[in-house]
Amino acid sequence: MIPAHVGAPGAVPLLQPHGMLAAGYCDLVIEAALKPHDFIALVPVIQGAGGRISDWNGAALNWDSGDRVVAAATPALWEQAVAALTGR
Repeated sequence: MIPAHVGAPGAVPLLQPHGMLAAGYCDLVIEAALKPHDFIALVPVIQGAGGRISDWNGAALNWDSGDRVVAAATPALWEQAVAALTGR
């Protein structure tokens, strides 16, 4: 289960959490208001760090993806997050 609100208090720069995930400082980032130009460059960074990133349905990100993105530090955690987001 994913709590209704998890995160750092105050303003956080738009993509800082994804950098923290790639560096090993957090395990999961769930976003609901990104544009393709915000997340396309994150794909090789997250994957290169051993994580997974996709839309909330688990589909690979591309220029036609919606604004909902989930990134996780491990494939197992990503699977759990996608399952929770989709109700599977």
